[in-house]
Amino acid sequence: MEIISNFESDIKKVVLNELSINGFDVSELEDDRVLISYLEFRKRQFKLNKRIVYQSKSFNCPNNRLVGWKKLKSHIENGDDIRHYQSKRSDDIEFKDSMLNEWGGYHFHLGENVEHDKWIERTNELVFAILTDNEFYAINVFKHGGWADKEIVEIIHDNWPHLIEPYKVRHGKISYSPVGNDRLVLRKNNINSAIELDDGTIYFPMGGGSTLSGDSINIVIKSQKLIRKLKYMFGEAKRYFEQKLICDGEFAKSCDEIKCCLKKDDKDNIVAYLSGREDDYFKLCSFDEFFC
Repeated sequence: MEIISNFESDIKKVVLNELSINGFDVSELEDDRVLISYLEFRKRQFKLNKRIVYQSKSFNCPNNRLVGWKKLKSHIENGDDIRHYQSKRSDDIEFKDSMLNEWGGYHFHLGENVEHDKWIERTNELVFAILTDNEFYAINVFKHGGWADKEIVEIIHDNWPHLIEPYKVRHGKISYSPVGNDRLVLRKNNINSAIELDDGTIYFPMGGGSTLSGDSINIVIKSQKLIRKLKYMFGEAKRYFEQKLICDGEFAKSCDEIKCCLKKDDKDNIVAYLSGREDDYFKLCSFDEFFC
């Protein structure tokens, strides 16, 4: 008996079901977009952890937004959900955040009250920040639309150069470093560009950059790695079930081939099973572990 599979198709079904359960309309999400779009979504949502808040030396919150900032800062330090402070478009499964893709930066509104649609009230002033699993680096407060302000990178460079050290250009120069609207035009057309700072330091896109389709380059690479990971997981499952079939000779003789499938169980694990024998499953990893 030959064991066959299509784990890539199975994991996409798991993802689509996960999104549907959480209220997303996935009826128009194309098959080749499922993994990439879901990974982009997870990247925008980030993990809910307690974070230490670091403010840059030049951080300056306007007086009329201090209450909103203090509330947001408290939520961050307590590990509360702060996703309702983000853009409303962050809940769109196909939203492509060009600032996040190019510079790795998030932005948060500074409203004081949650509106009827679950979002914090919208403000023209926004906190731009870099997030890690345990830190929140508050760059400064910028006006809505300042997505390509050179000052963003200047502040990161001056305060936390270790965050962007891997993207520093060690040798060579660039003939053109777009600023302001020019950079926004390039982003709109999904064209990546380096940036030269006032002291001559040059950085490649710190968020990894975008593909011509507007997807995060890092996310596209990650999706390809996940597909390779699925092939390895099938090998593990196949070896497990081959041994089981040896012990069940009668079943093994009943057909020429049997399909090995994936699903998410009620404990949020990704498990493999043979078609028609779902009670006998093989745990591969947790759902979150697979996408990390």
